[in-house]
Amino acid sequence: MAMTPFLDLFPVTARQDSMGFTVTQEATDVPAGVYRCIEFYCTNPECDCRRVIVWVTRDSFPGRPLAAIGYGWENLEFYARFAKSGLDPVELKDPYLDPFNPQSSYSPGILARFRAMLENPAINSTLARHYGMVRGLVIAKSGGEGQLPNRGSTRKRDPSRRKR
Repeated sequence: MAMTPFLDLFPVTARQDSMGFTVTQEATDVPAGVYRCIEFYCTNPECDCRRVIVWVTRDSFPGRPLAAIGYGWENLEFYARFAKSGLDPVELKDPYLDPFNPQSSYSPGILARFRAMLENPAINSTLARHYGMVRGLVIAKSGGEGQLPNRGSTRKRDPSRRKR
């Protein structure tokens, strides 16, 4: 499954909708600091998994994930239908530490804070909306309508227009 950072496809929206959390006091499971979420979505046109991988980084270590979390926002019935043999629908839906991505000793504490973020329904709506944006680009590309637009633009160039 090819995963692409949302920020690479829609930089303006990614900055406007940025997610994260702040730990103000040193905790035993997570150091104090500002944590940012970087969303990755599937770009396989044949897959409609409705899931995200979120890399959580700390401002003092930008770009280096301290946790990679998989999550699906749809209901359990959706993942039961989607699940291929051998996959547990609960594991597709509920947030988990993704075994195929980097983790740190802070990952369990970060996962707990991400779960707390998900108590806000707006977070689920934002993730679903971002997925829909990426899915729209993937479908357009697979339908022969050109390549993924550069830097978040969804406007198609009119081939009948000439450069002046």
